[in-house]
Amino acid sequence: MHSFTFSKLLPGASSWRIALFYFFATFAVERGSFTFFLNEHGYSATQVGMLQILFSSSLFLLEIPTGFFADRYGRVLSLVIGSLFKAGSLLGQFFFVDHGSAMALCFILNAAGFSFISGSFSAVLFRRMQEEGNEAQFGRVMSIVQFGGSLALGMAMVAAGPVLKMNGWLGVYGISALCSLLAAIPVLPLIWREKQTPHEHTEVPMLHSFWQELKHIFPKALPFAMVHAAMTPYFVYGSVLLNRLGLAQGDASGAVGMVEIVGAVFVVLVIGRLGEINMRRIPVLMFLFASVMIFNAQYSLYQAILAFAFSNFIVLLFEVVASQYLNGEIRQEQVRASTLSAISFIDMIFISSGFAIYGLLSERYSPQVALSCLALFPLLAALLFWLRRMNRRMPLGVR
Repeated sequence: MHSFTFSKLLPGASSWRIALFYFFATFAVERGSFTFFLNEHGYSATQVGMLQILFSSSLFLLEIPTGFFADRYGRVLSLVIGSLFKAGSLLGQFFFVDHGSAMALCFILNAAGFSFISGSFSAVLFRRMQEEGNEAQFGRVMSIVQFGGSLALGMAMVAAGPVLKMNGWLGVYGISALCSLLAAIPVLPLIWREKQTPHEHTEVPMLHSFWQELKHIFPKALPFAMVHAAMTPYFVYGSVLLNRLGLAQGDASGAVGMVEIVGAVFVVLVIGRLGEINMRRIPVLMFLFASVMIFNAQYSLYQAILAFAFSNFIVLLFEVVASQYLNGEIRQEQVRASTLSAISFIDMIFISSGFAIYGLLSERYSPQVALSCLALFPLLAALLFWLRRMNRRMPLGVR
């Protein structure tokens, strides 16, 4: 049988290049264990939380400027710059961990790397598929690319334990930095192609058009940002939670990584049915996620792992639907990267508040109690969705 080909999976050479970029960019060995690294060097939970808030706040400030940079000078160029910044930050975090001010600068540099990538990534993929005549497949391809990123992150976190035992923290941070550098290689040829595309990035996006797009997208992006306020701390500190429940540091990171891999596999298995998931079901996903988080303080080790796996699957599925929905709502191509950066800007506001709440409550009570309180964010997000649907049904409701 010859019904399956790789070209059907990811049509066009550009899709494969962008998928490889995303795979290497998300291969972050340190992701599930960096809190242990900081703790070993004397950082308290509050200090780690402050670094996370600094990271999120820097993203908050840099998202929109980097989005305008991408629309003006090139979205692929922004991807390359972002991967280089991330690599420099990771090496800096290892070598300057005992210098607080230098660590703060490294976290800011890491935020700059993420901000250069966040607004440009899906904009590059959408534009390349548009040029190759595959625009109609964007949602499916974006889902598969995101799966590759989840798989890479899961594999990296599983590898953290063995790498830590064999090569120490230098191996953990060194491999992550190397993968960030490797991410730039597949997309380098696209820079020249982007420069040769007539009138693609020759004009600075009009501020008026950008604000129009932002006003249009803000109410749609707000509930998704509220979910990120809960999920991001949950994922970042998942290994800490499992470590407190009895797993060794490397095993805790590996467990979180396996959860990411399993969740990504299940998302791929339902990818063919994503067309049936309409926006009416989004509040249900939010409510399920909140229900799992709210009872965190009651879980045993194995219950915590199962709860984390279930919520991770829900959120990965949720992210696929959100990506298709929000990309479809963008109306003006010339400010696509800027608008996607603005969506990330909104995310960062809520993620920063999520980290702040987690840091305060985990220090005063426990990580389990802190995560249970963060469940209020997806509950409020579900309520916003339902209220918006009720307004649509009213004769004078505004869509």
